[in-house]
Amino acid sequence: MTSAHATAEYFKFRLMLFYLSRFKNQSRMIFVPKPPVLVWPPEPMAMTEDFAEVTQHTLTTEDGVKLIAEVLPPKYKDAPFYLCFHGNTGNWTAKLTEGTRLFGWGYRLNVLREIRASGAGFVAMHLRGYGLSAVESPSAKPSETGFNRDIAALVSWVLEQNIAEAHPIICFGESLGAYSACKAAQLMQERRVNPVQVGIVAPFFSLAQKALDIMKRMGLDTEALDTEALLKTITPKLKHRFEIGTAAASLSGKTLLTVITPEKDIVTPPYHGEKIAALATARRGEATRAIRIPSGHTDWDAKQVIEILQKQRG
Repeated sequence: MTSAHATAEYFKFRLMLFYLSRFKNQSRMIFVPKPPVLVWPPEPMAMTEDFAEVTQHTLTTEDGVKLIAEVLPPKYKDAPFYLCFHGNTGNWTAKLTEGTRLFGWGYRLNVLREIRASGAGFVAMHLRGYGLSAVESPSAKPSETGFNRDIAALVSWVLEQNIAEAHPIICFGESLGAYSACKAAQLMQERRVNPVQVGIVAPFFSLAQKALDIMKRMGLDTEALDTEALLKTITPKLKHRFEIGTAAASLSGKTLLTVITPEKDIVTPPYHGEKIAALATARRGEATRAIRIPSGHTDWDAKQVIEILQKQRG
């Protein structure tokens, strides 16, 4: 590989980065709470088959945003209680508009069904700008800073309800929700409460890494350049960073981290999950599990995922 080629690729990178830094709608590229294929407003979970016993709770963040959390109590003593966080698109019920046929939109409710079937309980959080929280607080827009406040409000509520004293806590998130799951566990650990596990499915390492993926698809030869240097250059240009890899690796070893990577994921290539697991293993050792499943970004088997999370180490 010639130095001339590397120079040309770096110039191409700078042009792409300039466009990214000038793009005013980064948030619209990340957060897609109301895709046109979904019915709006969303239905409460209690109106959905199998979830009649789910109750709604209103939480208020430090900046005054009212959020909706839907809660199902565990059936048994010592059964786990899941803190569940959705990804960047749609909502928990995700009902398709009439005539729309898309595969994979029911996977979130399937996760909650499998949690329910196992006897465990859950709180399904509607982050600001999403689902029932968007109906409750329509002016609140999604952002990384806002999500941090939402997660803090949920953690405070869980601890105030003394749920962690009665039930093992599992923080669960898929895709972008992996950040929320790691952040929730981090906040709990800061308050001397250790979730037994953080389970993340189809996570990305960071938004900077995702941006580099896009540049690669646009023709950038990343192998000709120092990718770590590129990531350090991209990160300051982003309005939201969502550094899931760093958040996961920073968790105390008292909490098991399970990174579940779909092998056929074309939205977030499998190397993201592998990179998260490698960094976490280097820092946390045996408190990290890396598991691959034969699926894509959203068509994974919810029963398989919950069975994986129910199997504790040791």
